[in-house]
Amino acid sequence: NERNNINKKMKTVRVSASKNYDVIIDNGIIDRAGELSAKVIKPCHAAILTDDTVNGLYRDRLVGSLRGAGFETEVFVIEHGEQSKSDLNYIKFLNFMASKHITRSDCVFAL
Repeated sequence: NERNNINKKMKTVRVSASKNYDVIIDNGIIDRAGELSAKVIKPCHAAILTDDTVNGLYRDRLVGSLRGAGFETEVFVIEHGEQSKSDLNYIKFLNFMASKHITRSDCVFAL
């Protein structure tokens, strides 16, 4: 059964909101994040927001994929858990992006 899941084509879910966009779902897609992102946004300076658990598992793969596609990356790590989703961490993230000269023409990846 796992083999069948690996062989399935990636799935795309269309989100219709104030701006329409696609969400792509696939096994191992993190390794293609740079390639796929570069199709919809010109490679730029990218902030990656993640928690300390996910950071250890996937950071290197995402950063490698984005850099391979021409993105310059900066990573901001918060503690895992709901308590970290706070206004204080939001302000810290905004200050981080400002200190790294990330502008409104750049992008943010939530990992």
